[in-house]
Amino acid sequence: LDPQRFCRGVTPEPDSLEQVIVRRLKSDMRAVRGGFPERKVVPVVIDGLPKDSPDLELTRLLDEYRETQEERLKSQTKRSRAASGLLITGLQKRLLSSTEAFAHTLAVHRKTVKRRWEAFKEKQDIDEEKFSSVKQLDLLSQGVGSDDDRAELSEEELQAEQDAQVTAASYATVFDAENAEAVALWNREQELLDQLTELADANRDQPDAKVRALLDWIRTNMCPDLGKAGAKWNDTRVIIFTEWEDTKRYLERQLAFAIKDVEESQQRIALFSGSTSQEQRGQIKRDFNSDPAEHPVRILIATESAREGLNLQAHCWNLFHFDVPWNPSRMEQRNGRIDRKLQPKDEVFCHYFYYEQRPEDKVLRVLVQKTEKIRSELGSLSQVIDARLEGRMKAGIRRKNVDSLVTTIESTDIDEAERQTLAAELDASRQRQNDLRENIDQLSKIIDRSRKAIGLKDELFQQAVSSSLEILGSEGFQPMDENKLGIDQMEFPALHEREGADPSWADTIDTLRLPRKRGVKLWEWRRDSPIRPVVFEDPGVVDD
Repeated sequence: LDPQRFCRGVTPEPDSLEQVIVRRLKSDMRAVRGGFPERKVVPVVIDGLPKDSPDLELTRLLDEYRETQEERLKSQTKRSRAASGLLITGLQKRLLSSTEAFAHTLAVHRKTVKRRWEAFKEKQDIDEEKFSSVKQLDLLSQGVGSDDDRAELSEEELQAEQDAQVTAASYATVFDAENAEAVALWNREQELLDQLTELADANRDQPDAKVRALLDWIRTNMCPDLGKAGAKWNDTRVIIFTEWEDTKRYLERQLAFAIKDVEESQQRIALFSGSTSQEQRGQIKRDFNSDPAEHPVRILIATESAREGLNLQAHCWNLFHFDVPWNPSRMEQRNGRIDRKLQPKDEVFCHYFYYEQRPEDKVLRVLVQKTEKIRSELGSLSQVIDARLEGRMKAGIRRKNVDSLVTTIESTDIDEAERQTLAAELDASRQRQNDLRENIDQLSKIIDRSRKAIGLKDELFQQAVSSSLEILGSEGFQPMDENKLGIDQMEFPALHEREGADPSWADTIDTLRLPRKRGVKLWEWRRDSPIRPVVFEDPGVVDD
């Protein structure tokens, strides 16, 4: 657009408009100008557990259950073997998240298996159509993201759909009573199911090693006297991500119990999931981005519904993956909640848990490392590797194949044609950075000339507005006594309270108050919600 013609009110015809999209990467901005934090990916290592610890024993038993079932189904149809694989992978992902998430899904599976066995013994017909009508089995292996229509279902509705898929997959694992070997393997499966159920049910409500490590971190970094009555919190906040609603509820119970005696315990934890209403989501974002001195929330427990599109970095630079997503893109999106522009800290910390004694975690660790390598090296080609890695992980983690799977993930790469594209992209990145430096230099000169030409300074703007208030017969801006932002904060005069004042001032002043909550009367809100200060300088954080 011609700025002179535009400023004179001459609007160009649509055909003469030209749209320009300039791509800027975080890495470019950080290299040239700064403004983005450096990300630290921190493994929280868990070691020294007893060999019969539920965290270790359940994964061992599930691996044996998989091996036994695969051996029994090796001569069955491809459909039956595929359903079994999806089912066991789903159970494994839930178990690596929490015993609570695993126990619920295991109970649905075990109930279905027993029902089918009873029907077989009594020679009852099974309504195969009822279970084959479940066309999708996607909820077996992954949680619902924010881009899924089912994300807006209530927790009960989503659970019912997940249970239906577990039931359908369980019915697909057929039983061959004519084969003696298959019968023996079936019986062993039932023994393993009983052991898994007994161990999971006995420990589903207990704090696992990850919860204990998380509480240690909270004690060290957020609430030094955690566990003591009246313990006080500092200003540190943390986000904890999980893929499963069951794990979200489990975490809420465990953390709520651990902090029940500390200061303002009822307001320290917030929850964000698919069923969270739009109004609640807005309130959670406002609370979590508000000054910690003004709002007590310190912990946000979130499912995949919160992994995209949220600015949560104003007062938070720590994030935990309570479970590691098997898709690198999902992990990257989670990390992006705090690794964002206007993050006030120079570093952000993205933590994940690693069991030194659990073979499955070797795969998860290399997956995390590969995710970081993709982010730092591949740029826009990362989606190519994401899809390949997701394919590698689709069949789950078998203990006998751990080393080969680790090697496969480490060696997953782009082909020669894609590598040439990457080389071109790297060259383009260097050129982008050079162009960006030139743009910044040009813009700096334009800003300097503009400021000199029209006197565009914060303090002059403030004086102009203050003078206009005085012309109205009011006092101008007055500095606030309390200053938390480190910049000048001005008190806006209460023009609406003056005798004979224009009534529209009341609505204008209302825009300086915190948003009114549903159910609060207007007069009560105006009485209890103070007028917030006005600033003429960027405070450098995203908050209210």
